[in-house]
Amino acid sequence: VRKMHQDMGELYSMLDTWSYYVLTSAPFFEKQFGRHADRRRKLFNGQIECTYYQYLGPRPPEDFDHEDESGSSDDEAAS
Repeated sequence: VRKMHQDMGELYSMLDTWSYYVLTSAPFFEKQFGRHADRRRKLFNGQIECTYYQYLGPRPPEDFDHEDESGSSDDEAAS
Protein backbone atom coordinates (compact mmCIF):
# COMPACT_ATOMS: atom_id res chain seq x y z
CA VAL A 1 0.00 0.00 0.00
CA ARG A 2 2.90 2.36 0.77
CA LYS A 3 4.21 1.99 -2.80
CA MET A 4 0.75 2.64 -4.22
CA HIS A 5 0.46 5.86 -2.18
CA GLN A 6 3.89 6.98 -3.41
CA ASP A 7 2.94 6.18 -7.03
CA MET A 8 -0.33 8.11 -6.63
CA GLY A 9 1.61 11.11 -5.31
CA GLU A 10 3.95 11.05 -8.30
CA LEU A 11 1.06 10.74 -10.76
CA TYR A 12 -1.09 13.46 -9.24
CA SER A 13 1.86 15.86 -8.90
CA MET A 14 1.77 16.11 -12.72
CA LEU A 15 -1.94 17.00 -12.73
CA ASP A 16 -1.73 20.45 -11.16
CA THR A 17 -5.17 21.57 -12.40
CA TRP A 18 -7.03 18.57 -10.97
CA SER A 19 -8.80 18.18 -7.64
CA TYR A 20 -8.68 14.73 -6.11
CA TYR A 21 -10.03 13.02 -3.02
CA VAL A 22 -8.85 9.98 -1.07
CA LEU A 23 -10.59 7.97 1.65
CA THR A 24 -8.23 5.68 3.56
CA SER A 25 -7.57 4.19 6.97
CA ALA A 26 -3.79 4.40 6.39
CA PRO A 27 -2.47 6.62 9.22
CA PHE A 28 0.59 7.94 7.32
CA PHE A 29 -1.08 8.57 3.95
CA GLU A 30 -0.01 12.21 3.56
CA LYS A 31 3.64 11.39 4.24
CA GLN A 32 3.59 8.48 1.76
CA PHE A 33 1.66 10.56 -0.79
CA GLY A 34 4.20 13.37 -0.48
CA ARG A 35 1.79 16.25 0.01
CA HIS A 36 -0.35 17.59 2.85
CA ALA A 37 -4.07 17.67 2.11
CA ASP A 38 -5.85 21.00 1.74
CA ARG A 39 -8.66 19.63 3.91
CA ARG A 40 -9.17 16.45 5.89
CA ARG A 41 -12.14 14.93 7.66
CA LYS A 42 -12.19 12.07 10.13
CA LEU A 43 -14.82 9.45 9.29
CA PHE A 44 -15.66 5.98 10.53
CA ASN A 45 -16.35 2.90 8.44
CA GLY A 46 -18.04 0.88 11.15
CA GLN A 47 -15.43 0.98 13.90
CA ILE A 48 -12.52 1.63 11.51
CA GLU A 49 -11.25 5.20 11.72
CA CYS A 50 -10.66 6.64 8.25
CA THR A 51 -9.61 10.02 6.92
CA TYR A 52 -11.06 11.76 3.88
CA TYR A 53 -8.28 13.81 2.26
CA GLN A 54 -9.18 16.64 -0.10
CA TYR A 55 -6.60 18.00 -2.54
CA LEU A 56 -8.09 21.02 -4.25
CA GLY A 57 -7.05 22.22 -7.67
CA PRO A 58 -7.46 25.81 -8.82
CA ARG A 59 -10.99 27.11 -9.23
CA PRO A 60 -12.03 27.90 -12.81
CA PRO A 61 -12.27 31.62 -13.63
CA GLU A 62 -15.63 33.32 -13.06
CA ASP A 63 -16.15 33.78 -16.82
CA PHE A 64 -15.29 30.14 -17.64
CA ASP A 65 -17.66 28.77 -20.30
CA HIS A 66 -18.23 25.04 -19.76
CA GLU A 67 -19.84 24.74 -23.20
CA ASP A 68 -16.59 25.76 -24.93
CA GLU A 69 -14.72 22.97 -23.11
CA SER A 70 -17.15 20.32 -24.39
CA GLY A 71 -16.60 21.33 -28.01
CA SER A 72 -19.96 23.00 -28.60
CA SER A 73 -21.04 26.60 -28.29
CA ASP A 74 -24.25 28.58 -28.21
CA ASP A 75 -23.61 29.76 -31.80
CA GLU A 76 -23.43 26.18 -33.08
CA ALA A 77 -26.59 25.20 -31.20
CA ALA A 78 -28.53 28.09 -32.79
CA SER A 79 -27.56 27.03 -36.33
